[in-house]
Amino acid sequence: MVAIPKALFLDDFMEVNEMKYNRVLAGTCTVAFATVLAACGSNSASQPESPTGDTVTVTESPREESPAPDAAGAEISADEAFAIAFADSGVAADAARDREAELDTDDGRRIWELEFSANGMDYDYDIDAVSKEIVHVDNDRDNH
Repeated sequence: MVAIPKALFLDDFMEVNEMKYNRVLAGTCTVAFATVLAACGSNSASQPESPTGDTVTVTESPREESPAPDAAGAEISADEAFAIAFADSGVAADAARDREAELDTDDGRRIWELEFSANGMDYDYDIDAVSKEIVHVDNDRDNH
Protein backbone atom coordinates (compact mmCIF):
# COMPACT_ATOMS: atom_id res chain seq x y z
CA MET A 1 0.00 0.00 0.00
CA VAL A 2 1.23 3.47 -0.87
CA ALA A 3 1.12 6.11 1.79
CA ILE A 4 -0.39 9.43 0.67
CA PRO A 5 0.94 12.43 2.52
CA LYS A 6 -1.90 14.00 4.47
CA ALA A 7 -0.93 17.56 3.42
CA LEU A 8 -1.20 16.70 -0.30
CA PHE A 9 -4.64 15.14 0.16
CA LEU A 10 -5.99 18.17 2.08
CA ASP A 11 -4.58 20.61 -0.49
CA ASP A 12 -6.28 18.72 -3.33
CA PHE A 13 -9.53 18.56 -1.37
CA MET A 14 -9.46 22.32 -0.67
CA GLU A 15 -8.64 23.10 -4.32
CA VAL A 16 -11.57 21.04 -5.63
CA ASN A 17 -14.01 22.63 -3.15
CA GLU A 18 -12.73 26.11 -3.98
CA MET A 19 -13.31 25.44 -7.70
CA LYS A 20 -16.87 24.24 -6.98
CA TYR A 21 -17.51 27.30 -4.82
CA ASN A 22 -16.22 29.62 -7.55
CA ARG A 23 -18.46 27.96 -10.17
CA VAL A 24 -21.54 28.26 -7.94
CA LEU A 25 -20.71 31.89 -7.13
CA ALA A 26 -20.17 32.75 -10.81
CA GLY A 27 -23.46 31.06 -11.77
CA THR A 28 -25.39 32.86 -9.04
CA CYS A 29 -23.94 36.24 -10.06
CA THR A 30 -24.77 35.57 -13.71
CA VAL A 31 -28.40 34.72 -12.91
CA ALA A 32 -28.76 37.78 -10.65
CA PHE A 33 -27.28 40.08 -13.29
CA ALA A 34 -29.52 38.64 -16.02
CA THR A 35 -32.59 39.11 -13.82
CA VAL A 36 -31.74 42.75 -13.10
CA LEU A 37 -30.97 43.39 -16.75
CA ALA A 38 -34.26 41.86 -17.87
CA ALA A 39 -36.24 43.88 -15.32
CA CYS A 40 -34.62 47.14 -16.44
CA GLY A 41 -34.73 46.43 -20.16
CA SER A 42 -38.35 47.38 -20.84
CA ASN A 43 -39.71 50.92 -20.97
CA SER A 44 -43.35 50.11 -21.60
CA ALA A 45 -45.92 48.59 -19.34
CA SER A 46 -47.65 45.31 -19.99
CA GLN A 47 -50.42 45.20 -22.52
CA PRO A 48 -53.65 44.81 -20.54
CA GLU A 49 -56.89 43.96 -22.27
CA SER A 50 -59.91 46.22 -22.18
CA PRO A 51 -63.31 44.86 -21.13
CA THR A 52 -64.16 44.48 -24.85
CA GLY A 53 -61.09 42.33 -25.57
CA ASP A 54 -59.16 45.04 -27.45
CA THR A 55 -55.51 45.46 -26.58
CA VAL A 56 -54.75 48.62 -24.65
CA THR A 57 -51.26 50.02 -25.27
CA VAL A 58 -49.78 51.96 -22.34
CA THR A 59 -46.30 53.48 -22.63
CA GLU A 60 -44.38 55.64 -20.20
CA SER A 61 -41.55 57.80 -21.46
CA PRO A 62 -38.54 58.62 -19.28
CA ARG A 63 -38.96 61.57 -16.95
CA GLU A 64 -37.22 64.84 -17.62
CA GLU A 65 -35.43 66.52 -14.73
CA SER A 66 -38.49 67.52 -12.72
CA PRO A 67 -39.42 66.89 -9.12
CA ALA A 68 -41.54 63.86 -8.37
CA PRO A 69 -45.12 64.66 -7.42
CA ASP A 70 -45.83 64.62 -3.70
CA ALA A 71 -48.70 62.73 -2.13
CA ALA A 72 -51.09 65.63 -2.81
CA GLY A 73 -49.95 65.81 -6.44
CA ALA A 74 -49.86 62.08 -7.23
CA GLU A 75 -50.18 61.12 -10.88
CA ILE A 76 -53.35 59.50 -12.15
CA SER A 77 -53.30 56.16 -13.94
CA ALA A 78 -54.04 55.60 -17.62
CA ASP A 79 -57.48 54.21 -16.65
CA GLU A 80 -58.29 57.39 -14.71
CA ALA A 81 -57.15 59.53 -17.66
CA PHE A 82 -59.36 57.51 -20.02
CA ALA A 83 -62.32 57.98 -17.65
CA ILE A 84 -61.83 61.77 -17.89
CA ALA A 85 -61.65 61.59 -21.70
CA PHE A 86 -64.73 59.34 -21.91
CA ALA A 87 -66.73 61.68 -19.67
CA ASP A 88 -65.71 64.70 -21.78
CA SER A 89 -66.41 63.00 -25.13
CA GLY A 90 -69.61 61.27 -24.06
CA VAL A 91 -68.19 57.90 -25.16
CA ALA A 92 -69.01 54.84 -23.07
CA ALA A 93 -65.88 53.00 -21.94
CA ASP A 94 -67.05 49.71 -23.47
CA ALA A 95 -67.59 51.42 -26.86
CA ALA A 96 -63.97 52.66 -27.11
CA ARG A 97 -61.64 50.68 -29.39
CA ASP A 98 -57.92 50.81 -30.21
CA ARG A 99 -56.97 52.52 -26.96
CA GLU A 100 -53.44 53.85 -26.66
CA ALA A 101 -51.93 55.81 -23.77
CA GLU A 102 -48.48 57.32 -23.33
CA LEU A 103 -47.28 59.17 -20.25
CA ASP A 104 -44.96 61.93 -21.44
CA THR A 105 -43.33 65.05 -20.00
CA ASP A 106 -44.02 68.36 -21.79
CA ASP A 107 -42.52 71.56 -20.37
CA GLY A 108 -42.13 69.90 -16.97
CA ARG A 109 -45.75 68.66 -16.89
CA ARG A 110 -46.61 64.96 -16.88
CA ILE A 111 -49.20 64.49 -19.63
CA TRP A 112 -51.24 61.43 -20.59
CA GLU A 113 -51.49 61.36 -24.39
CA LEU A 114 -54.56 59.24 -25.17
CA GLU A 115 -55.97 57.91 -28.44
CA PHE A 116 -59.10 55.84 -28.99
CA SER A 117 -61.86 55.25 -31.55
CA ALA A 118 -65.60 55.00 -31.01
CA ASN A 119 -68.79 55.46 -33.01
CA GLY A 120 -66.94 56.30 -36.25
CA MET A 121 -64.69 58.91 -34.60
CA ASP A 122 -61.00 59.05 -33.65
CA TYR A 123 -60.28 60.85 -30.38
CA ASP A 124 -56.98 62.34 -29.19
CA TYR A 125 -56.73 63.72 -25.65
CA ASP A 126 -53.84 65.21 -23.67
CA ILE A 127 -54.61 65.14 -19.93
CA ASP A 128 -52.38 66.53 -17.17
CA ALA A 129 -51.45 63.52 -15.02
CA VAL A 130 -51.39 65.56 -11.79
CA SER A 131 -54.09 68.23 -12.12
CA LYS A 132 -56.40 66.05 -14.30
CA GLU A 133 -56.87 69.07 -16.60
CA ILE A 134 -57.70 68.39 -20.26
CA VAL A 135 -54.84 70.13 -22.06
CA HIS A 136 -55.75 69.30 -25.67
CA VAL A 137 -58.58 67.57 -27.58
CA ASP A 138 -58.75 66.57 -31.24
CA ASN A 139 -61.65 64.59 -32.70
CA ASP A 140 -61.79 63.42 -36.32
CA ARG A 141 -64.00 61.15 -38.39
CA ASP A 142 -62.67 57.59 -38.45
CA ASN A 143 -61.26 56.86 -41.92
CA HIS A 144 -61.17 53.07 -41.46
